Amino acid sequence: MAWLAVLLRGGWREVLCGGLVGWLFVGTQQWLARNPRLGPAAPVILCALAALAAQILSLVFPGLAVFLTAVAGVVLLLPGFTLTIAMSELATQNLLAGSGRLVGACMLLFMMGAGLAIGNEIGQQLLPTARAGITGALPDWLIWPAIAAMGIALLGLLQVPLRAAHVLVGGCLVAWGAYAGVGAALGNIVGAFAGALAVATAGHLYHRLSGQPDILVKIPGLIVLVPGSMGFRGLHALMEQESIVGIGLLTEMLLTGAVLAVGLLLADNIAPLLFGRRGKD
Repeated sequence: MAWLAVLLRGGWREVLCGGLVGWLFVGTQQWLARNPRLGPAAPVILCALAALAAQILSLVFPGLAVFLTAVAGVVLLLPGFTLTIAMSELATQNLLAGSGRLVGACMLLFMMGAGLAIGNEIGQQLLPTARAGITGALPDWLIWPAIAAMGIALLGLLQVPLRAAHVLVGGCLVAWGAYAGVGAALGNIVGAFAGALAVATAGHLYHRLSGQPDILVKIPGLIVLVPGSMGFRGLHALMEQESIVGIGLLTEMLLTGAVLAVGLLLADNIAPLLFGRRGKD
């Protein structure tokens, strides 16, 4: 979870505390899984606890970015990947499945936002005001180790054997490299499209050379690019009465999800033809 704090340009406090909140998140999620009746309320409970824990940690670490820390802790719950899959289904005319998945992703975001608001309000009412401080920015080069660490962390989430760790790490690095390189020149939206196209093409190439499923490359790379945290930040901005910022972030979330779906679909239709022709030659 701490890797997201690096991507969101947090400092060492956010990285450390995001990891601590993430451990709390995993433990609470496992406990809630043993209580099926609490399942529908799980996103609200988890986000409320994450926000409250982040505020408590801000008393120990002055200058801690509370919202960024809470987002880093609950990143596994964010529906960015679901949103991207929904866009892909809608683009391929699977309207029923795509619409249902899209509505489900939006509802999950709203439930998480409600939990965040509850946790923030409880913290503001019960806890003393945190001391002001300065959060030092981490060097830019740390983004690459953070991306690689994300690939390792996805081993457990995706239930992939340890021997495939290098494949997951490679998928994450390919997606981020294309996104960062193209995005720096042409903007984040085009960068996201390039990242999805690159990692999906790499997945097909990996399948062609090894015979292993291409999703071992594609899914980790797409998870790096998905816009779930963007939508969560937009929802939080709306709750803070920052309407222009919130609407802008939510719009960018939908655009990013759409271009990721387009890049994925293009690669899925073009790459097999290219690699197939080479194989025949």
